[in-house]
Amino acid sequence: MTMEHANSPRHHARPPLKTILGWLLVAILAVGIAGTAFVALLFAHYSTQVPPVGALFIQTPMASQVFDRNDNLLSSVYFAENRLPKQLADISEIAIKTLIASEDERFFSHGAIDFHGIIAGLLIDPLLGRGIRGASTLTQQLARQAILHDTDVTIARKVKEIIVAYRLEKQYTKEEILNMYLNYVYYGNGLYGIEAAALGYFGVHARDLDAAQSAMIVGVLPAPSAYNPYVDLKRATEQQQLVLRKMVRNHYLTQEQADTAATEKLTLKNGMRSPYGSIGWFVDYVKSIVEKQYGAEMLYQGGLRIYTTIDPKLQEAALSAVQKVWDQAKKDKVFVESDRDSLGVFQPQVGMVSVDPRTGYILAMVGGTNYDETNFNRVLAPRQPGSTFKIFDYTAAFDNGVTFPSEIVASQPTNFGGWSPPEWLGTNQWFGRISVANAIKESSNIIAAKTTLRTGLDRVIYYARKMGVTSPLKPYVSLAIGSFEVSPLEMVEAYSTIANGGVRITPYPIRRIETQDGTTIEEHNFAATRVVPTSTAWIVQAMMRGVYENTPNAHISGLQAAGKTGSTNDWRDAWYDGFTPELCTV
Repeated sequence: MTMEHANSPRHHARPPLKTILGWLLVAILAVGIAGTAFVALLFAHYSTQVPPVGALFIQTPMASQVFDRNDNLLSSVYFAENRLPKQLADISEIAIKTLIASEDERFFSHGAIDFHGIIAGLLIDPLLGRGIRGASTLTQQLARQAILHDTDVTIARKVKEIIVAYRLEKQYTKEEILNMYLNYVYYGNGLYGIEAAALGYFGVHARDLDAAQSAMIVGVLPAPSAYNPYVDLKRATEQQQLVLRKMVRNHYLTQEQADTAATEKLTLKNGMRSPYGSIGWFVDYVKSIVEKQYGAEMLYQGGLRIYTTIDPKLQEAALSAVQKVWDQAKKDKVFVESDRDSLGVFQPQVGMVSVDPRTGYILAMVGGTNYDETNFNRVLAPRQPGSTFKIFDYTAAFDNGVTFPSEIVASQPTNFGGWSPPEWLGTNQWFGRISVANAIKESSNIIAAKTTLRTGLDRVIYYARKMGVTSPLKPYVSLAIGSFEVSPLEMVEAYSTIANGGVRITPYPIRRIETQDGTTIEEHNFAATRVVPTSTAWIVQAMMRGVYENTPNAHISGLQAAGKTGSTNDWRDAWYDGFTPELCTV
């Protein structure tokens, strides 16, 4: 052996490529077998937790019920879903095509699961610049919403969804699944099913939907709360355009037809007839509170028993009073039936709410002239209160010893830092020297502004807050005569505070809520808080009684009451806030 040979490096034999590939194949097969076994066991485990083929039915949710202050069911009023089932033959062909193009374009060519759609949605579409799209089929969506009632993003739910989807397609035809989907899913704004959506958004039946309307309705489905056109018309329109592009891509529309649909002027019109009758605005208010507190599923499907504060007799009296005034105004040609705004709603409108100052019970609520025409609740809508806001000016002033009813002050031309308010008497007309009591009775703007400045703008705002106002208020002199908007519900709380001797009880429409098995989940505490001394409240009551007796249109012979009028420029807003110890109405 030579030294050169002894020091030469050793060469280890490498395993041939065939061996490496063989082991790799074995590993892949092992992983595949193990994975398949795991998936099989997973599906076997969850398959026993969902209904079998033949037992998959769309169950009607358990509706919630509303009761009045006497625990009587309110005219069989339920929180039922606005759902009006229709057969496919009664739904426009373009609406059906719109749904398929947007939600499951290969619906009739795949099974319960669309593997091609999964690949296209997660890989191909992003590469083509179309963005990632969902891969759940219509059958999967129906399984999730109508059978499982589960939207949690978990492996367990997804496995169950796939199992149910396969079983649905064994039990029903594609047409039956499509029909169930169209009638079941939520389209936003409390509307369930295509017929309710068509009526609720456009005032037409599902059979009469055109491409533009169908695209907007179907565009709501991915996020009903966010894409609801009543909530955000801009986002709803963007969704509509997206759906129209999908229809072109799937050859349901030509580009020219899609462009025409995109430019079609759509008018939102609620054509759903209310099952609530005269208490529609109140029921909507209660629904909004319950949904915020417990969620939409509990409200619409939980079978709750909701005991409210509404008094049906007072509600009817409130509606009757509104109708009487409106009928007389029409008869006197103050306004006519053709006076309608750009949305087609009759104008002017009204908001009226009555509360028991001693309990905080909301006894009556009228949010407009006709609930079926406009379910917008004006009791909750901020408006300029005009002179009714002066209750805060004088409550703060009397309570802090700034003035007293018999003090003599001057109503004369006054410049408040560039603002020179008039008196309602007319141009350059003033009350002259007048007592504070008479200034309140005559609703002097000058005296109210002077009193507010003497008291302090921040102090007046502080009293408004104590008495129930939550809307934004700023320390400007015009605050004194109601230049900042507040809602009738806020004002009825404030006037109720004075009616109740300075004790504030925030108005609320619900006494208690029970589950369907009778378990109480909410017992509202109508807490009483003294915010104004009794003596101050008594003085303000006395001043407001003077106003009431000086207001012929509001005065009722023999009734001991108090109140305050208020109006804004050109009578855009006109208020009357009145009270007795037992009832406060704004």
